[in-house]
Amino acid sequence: MGMFDKYTGTIVLNVDGLELKVRPTNRQVAKFMSLDEKTIRTEEGFVALTSTLASIISDSYPEEDKENIANMVLNNVDTVMEELVTKMGWMSKAELKEKVAKGNPVVNGVKKPSA
Repeated sequence: MGMFDKYTGTIVLNVDGLELKVRPTNRQVAKFMSLDEKTIRTEEGFVALTSTLASIISDSYPEEDKENIANMVLNNVDTVMEELVTKMGWMSKAELKEKVAKGNPVVNGVKKPSA
């Protein structure tokens, strides 16, 4: 085990019975973080959101069909977002549950990752 192995950035997303090991890039994280409540309610914003989430997964599974990954993300977008937000440590499950209970979308108000 290397000295910096804990910084690999690999997280596990549990989505629809799948255990997905992913490593979001800085660019993917920045794109995801730039999408707020107002943005994701537009067609362009929603497409950007689902495309970003799909790219995070497809980059880790290049042998899989990208269209199938995109469809899985589309069918499970809330779960994928919740898993990403909590597993990256931007929001605890309790904070997320409270935010959703108030009717707020997951993306808006997510804490920026500490650099």
